[in-house]
Amino acid sequence: KGIIICEVQQNSDTTYRVYDYGRRDSTGNLRPLHIEKALDVINFASKQVNPLVRGVPLSDPLVPNLQRLLLVLNRYLKLEKLVIKGKAVIDADHGRFHVLTVLAGSGRLISSREIADSARSGEIELAQGESVLLPAEMGSFQLAGDMELLRSGPSIPGRDLPELAKDLWLTGRGQMSPGEIYRQLSGQVAFEP
Repeated sequence: KGIIICEVQQNSDTTYRVYDYGRRDSTGNLRPLHIEKALDVINFASKQVNPLVRGVPLSDPLVPNLQRLLLVLNRYLKLEKLVIKGKAVIDADHGRFHVLTVLAGSGRLISSREIADSARSGEIELAQGESVLLPAEMGSFQLAGDMELLRSGPSIPGRDLPELAKDLWLTGRGQMSPGEIYRQLSGQVAFEP
């Protein structure tokens, strides 16, 4: 009771149902379970996959209304927690889609077209528990309100480390150059095979 689970996972065209809470299909029959198929594809001998990084603050001091925390970055997933207090423009990532999920609070999402043309409508109201899919070609967007969100999307291994180095440089404002941070990260971490 009182627990909300946000399931974030990689894309898949296959789902094996191992438990279904007694749900029924459109004809009233219990939906089939796939226990044997699920057991066939689980690798019980594999070791735990450790994230590339976890819990890294990426907030830019020049953008005080936005706090970012990189929760997970591995070969499948990039997951960040965003905290918005007021308004913040967020640059889109033109190589991947994202899903925003509101953990707490409420606010609005405004695409770059609506930011530039305030006469246009199209703002999306966001409330706790709601999610919105942001297409890869959406462009920059603004989040406004008082809310905590998850931003999830697939990782792009060739881009994520250099972007992380740049974000860490912005967070530290010049303690090390982005190149030095990238070289340090590259020597310490790697995407799992």
